[in-house]
Amino acid sequence: MDTNQSHTCFVFDKDESTKFLIQMIYEMPTTRTRRKFNLLRSVDESVSQTIKRLTANVERVAKKENKSVKRRKKQEDYDDTSLVNQQEQISVQLLDEQNQPIDENTTNQKAWTTCKKLVINGQTYQVEYNAPGSHLIDQ
Repeated sequence: MDTNQSHTCFVFDKDESTKFLIQMIYEMPTTRTRRKFNLLRSVDESVSQTIKRLTANVERVAKKENKSVKRRKKQEDYDDTSLVNQQEQISVQLLDEQNQPIDENTTNQKAWTTCKKLVINGQTYQVEYNAPGSHLIDQ
């Protein structure tokens, strides 16, 4: 998949719920492996906490993928490990309809209802808030 291709991030809150369910599929840039993420977060929590959790989840998967790539390269006696040894810095940003960053001090309630895009390391996700009839991709 092209990293400029648009993906979808689904955000659900159930009627009068105190939690948001955030679902998306992230594609690892180095291996093209796709990983599904589900986050259940409080509506009153600061969106910065949700971003930290999402960043930690992506970093954990990236480390795992890098170890796997490193193992395969070693088995192939491939000596150039510079690509594998690079620790990718994870960048996560929420953008409003004018493509302006959403203040990370706002609550999840306000941030996710005004958010139009989620960007993770250049991969753009259209945010679908309570999309009718959908409950994410089963992969």
